[in-house]
Amino acid sequence: MGVSLYPDAVQQTVSSEKTLMLTITLPLYKQLMQMYKLAAMKFPKLHPMIKSAAVKLNKYLKKTWTTHTYVLAMSMSFLPYKTTD
Repeated sequence: MGVSLYPDAVQQTVSSEKTLMLTITLPLYKQLMQMYKLAAMKFPKLHPMIKSAAVKLNKYLKKTWTTHTYVLAMSMSFLPYKTTD
């Protein structure tokens, strides 16, 4: 999947209606965390706002990774999937 490294691209990808969401959402959020780290270094004056977003996303990710739903969804990602057009 070719996703550019911009937060709006992540949002557009995870809001797609023709994609298995959970199987791509969490890996994309992990990439988003990396983007936040880079942005905080590049824009030091925005660091407090970027840090706030990163903390919120990190809490969500930690909560999600402790559920069995994520493991199930990731295992289902290897099954054939067909969208209904």
